[in-house]
Amino acid sequence: MKKLIKYQFVTVLVLTLILTPSFSQASLAVRTGDTVSIEEGQVTVGDFYSAASITNISGEITEDLVAASGRVTLNGIVGGDALILGGTVDVYGTIGDDLRIIGGEVIVAEPIIGDLFIIGGTITVLSSASIGGDVLIYGGDVTIDAPVGGSIIGRMNTLRIDGPVAGEVNVSVLSLVLGEQAAVSGDVVYSSMDQLTRAANAEIGGEVLRNDPVAQRNSMQLRSALIPVLALLFAVLAWFLVARQRLNLIAERALDSKYRPLLIGLAVIMFTPFAALVLLLSVLGTLVGTALLFTYGLVLVLGVLSMPATIGKLVLRLVRKEEKVLSPLTLVVGVVVMAAILFVPVIGPVVFLGFFIVSLGAIVDLLLKPTT
Repeated sequence: MKKLIKYQFVTVLVLTLILTPSFSQASLAVRTGDTVSIEEGQVTVGDFYSAASITNISGEITEDLVAASGRVTLNGIVGGDALILGGTVDVYGTIGDDLRIIGGEVIVAEPIIGDLFIIGGTITVLSSASIGGDVLIYGGDVTIDAPVGGSIIGRMNTLRIDGPVAGEVNVSVLSLVLGEQAAVSGDVVYSSMDQLTRAANAEIGGEVLRNDPVAQRNSMQLRSALIPVLALLFAVLAWFLVARQRLNLIAERALDSKYRPLLIGLAVIMFTPFAALVLLLSVLGTLVGTALLFTYGLVLVLGVLSMPATIGKLVLRLVRKEEKVLSPLTLVVGVVVMAAILFVPVIGPVVFLGFFIVSLGAIVDLLLKPTT
């Protein structure tokens, strides 16, 4: 395993060193490591990509920021868009365009010129911030004290709004609260079992409309989920009929190889796009980069298609003896459980992502180390 990880890191490093002039011409900086930082006063011209345990940005990035870390702290300035994936994300700097975050605990404390999109657990948008466009949030407990130039849309457990909203509020929640400083210019449309809690000084320029969450949720979920589930089941069964043994080996490798598939899956997701981008920006490596991107997309699709086999085998192992032979029942159980996971708020997508990474890692592991 150590040799494999070392080989992947060395490969990416060599590609980066060889094609450094291409990065310079495209104004793109890529940093990886345990801790990646841009110090105060430092200016990075162009885009900045970071993959690390900790990312600290105190300087300025003139274009876009893409960061994937366990903890991301942004105290500087991003001139363009920012895409951040992290367990804890603190944004104490200005974003010149749109901000997109996938994280566990998120704090936004400075102006966002464009739209704000967040998938997370605990989300706080402080009054010191301001959102120039729309706010789209899927999360757990959400507090928005900052002024919003557009509308607030999304689905969350609890939502508290305590600032002006130039557009409308259209959300699905368990609890919706409008604080003393809330001033919604448009309609407030919400789906919830509980009535809206509205402070005495809260203002609503439009109408307040409450939808029946049970009827609406059931009809929308059934219609939106049935077709993808059936399509997934059809695709997995087709794979089962064509290459049953290969699909079974992937599921076995995913469940019986401890942390190896997880580590390989993470390495593939994090480093393959960087390697492909380096090749595409070079003159000689364009065709190889295109082929790598195509292969990467194909492997991602196969990772999703192999998830029902992995999940189904795991579930059947928990309820009865270990199943060595893959069966259609295993796949049906896997598809049903896989679909059910996505309906669990906050935790569900995280579990789904975990199974996807493990299944993806098992596919790549089987390609690198075929069964003898």
